[in-house]
Amino acid sequence: MSQLCPECGGRLVESCGLMVCSECGLVARPLYVCSRRVNENHWKVKRLFRNYYVNEIEKVLETLAAELGVPSNTVLELYNRLKKNAGYEAAAVALFVAAKRNGGYVSLKKACELLSKHGVPVRRRRALETMLAFSNQLRPTLEEALKTYAEKLGLPASVKEQAAEILKQAKPYASGRDPYLVALAAIYIASSSFTIYELAKVTKRSPGRLHANITYLQRILVQRGVVRPPGFEPGFSGAEGLRALEGARRPGPD
Repeated sequence: MSQLCPECGGRLVESCGLMVCSECGLVARPLYVCSRRVNENHWKVKRLFRNYYVNEIEKVLETLAAELGVPSNTVLELYNRLKKNAGYEAAAVALFVAAKRNGGYVSLKKACELLSKHGVPVRRRRALETMLAFSNQLRPTLEEALKTYAEKLGLPASVKEQAAEILKQAKPYASGRDPYLVALAAIYIASSSFTIYELAKVTKRSPGRLHANITYLQRILVQRGVVRPPGFEPGFSGAEGLRALEGARRPGPD
């Protein structure tokens, strides 16, 4: 039989009649034919190792949350919600989501690297699968995303209200987009106090992706008649207004 751990590939060692991974503590199988007593010991040891590693992971998450400036209670709440179904990868997803909810950004790859450095064996591919599987439970609404960034940026009430109105217009068309980027785009349109690069730098998001969402929202607002594109004149149809917008963006013959 294999002497390697099926989870992390570590070496299996004998302990209390069980084969236990020396790296991650997984109870792989009983060493001898299971009697009822040995079987009871198997589950007792398995619970012991599981509880030990859950406590250790929570300590690591608290340490990383402090380093990243993320509320540890948010990270632990997300981790406890996911850990039964996602294992170690729940820790990476919790860090990733909590950072975004706090108005910051830590990539999923970076979260996996930080946890691995602290001895938590996280696999990036499995973390991504976990993220996709539980995306509906973790995804905030546009209003929640706006609230997060409004607090982080210290927006005045008037700008926040205008951004909320923009999101109300865009909501039927933005369901498949990152709500945080859409909220940032609405803030950019509603306020004249920020450049795209300033917003991207403060929130640690990609300027290119932010610009794409700003363009998308602007097109929606034009279609719904909230704003007029360059070259729009009274009496034009919505389609003509969009063509005027495209014409204004299209480079000249030079």
